[in-house]
Amino acid sequence: MKKQLKFWTIGIIVLTAMFTSCKNNTETSNSIITVSQDKENIKASFDAMTTNLTQLRDGTFYQAMIEFLNVKNGEALDADWADQLGNGLGDVIDGNNLTNNDRFNFSLLAGKYTWNSNSARWTKTSNSTFLALFPSSKTSTINNCELGITSYTDKQFVIDGETDYLPTAANAYLKKDNIQIASLGFSAGYNSQGFPTTVNAQLYLKPITASASLAYKTDAEYSFNYSVVNENNKDNALSLKSDVSFSNGITNYTSLNDVRINAIQLTLTQGKLTVSGTIDVKTLTELENSNVDITASDINKTMNLEVLYNSQSIGTLKVEDIGNNLALFVVYKDGTEENTSIYYDSFISNIKSAFESSIDASSVKSIIKNQVLKAKIQKIKNKVLFWKK
Repeated sequence: MKKQLKFWTIGIIVLTAMFTSCKNNTETSNSIITVSQDKENIKASFDAMTTNLTQLRDGTFYQAMIEFLNVKNGEALDADWADQLGNGLGDVIDGNNLTNNDRFNFSLLAGKYTWNSNSARWTKTSNSTFLALFPSSKTSTINNCELGITSYTDKQFVIDGETDYLPTAANAYLKKDNIQIASLGFSAGYNSQGFPTTVNAQLYLKPITASASLAYKTDAEYSFNYSVVNENNKDNALSLKSDVSFSNGITNYTSLNDVRINAIQLTLTQGKLTVSGTIDVKTLTELENSNVDITASDINKTMNLEVLYNSQSIGTLKVEDIGNNLALFVVYKDGTEENTSIYYDSFISNIKSAFESSIDASSVKSIIKNQVLKAKIQKIKNKVLFWKK
């Protein structure tokens, strides 16, 4: 049977294998590290990542969501109340006029919105920016939460003969008991045709900060960076740096129609552990689209990925056939091999257990769906994510 494997599958496997952080020690770059120690360092990396995610679960933001929805045994008992808040806020805000001539009207959104628990209604007073005050739970008698959108700017472009307004900056935050537990920052620059040349975004969910950026290098090459930092354990920060080359130059939205990724050069680092190398996406895609079965050997010819610890080589990554499946193996510096699943299987199991009885995803989806911008979400998504119809 032909094995279907898209280029991002390898990326996901590599990211899974490297979703790690290494234990602290006093070894220098000149120390001799044995394969046995390499294995210990990799295992410790997954253990440290489990700690980071459980700290997110136990962190202020996540627990605020648990309290807001009144989650018990995975069920959001106060989801209807949370929906009521969202729908009520939408009634006070003139959602139908939040966009005018396809431009987001931030000034219309501006105002101070206060929830009255007794009347179960929102009241609006004047304010230069958007500010919503509401309780942290159904049983709370005070408005101890504050959601603010402090700024929004955009710029006019003519794209495909139509006038569009693309966001250049936006900032928002969420506080509970006067402590900031979440924030979002965004900025972007564009060429004369409205295509992004720089994008920077940062999402803070106490205690985790995720940052992402895009930067123009040439018409056919962009640089992407991503990082995740736990403020309680900054030594376990994850960093991904990659340069992506494309089959043709991208200068406008029309040129996206036939663009293909040629190659990805990446460096993925967590603590002292690093994966570095290249993936020949063009050849991999051609193999996938061919009429022959793709073998592990075919895939290995398209990728060159080295694993290092403290700048010293641990080994390389390769794909092997296991029955009818493909698996990612690490080939250690002594020539021995090991399926990376030995590291991530227990990691995935631990994470599932840690979040097993947490927030009910269906309830969260329902609340988001019923928020202020529900009637205009598609238009705003088109702009923020640079999607064109």
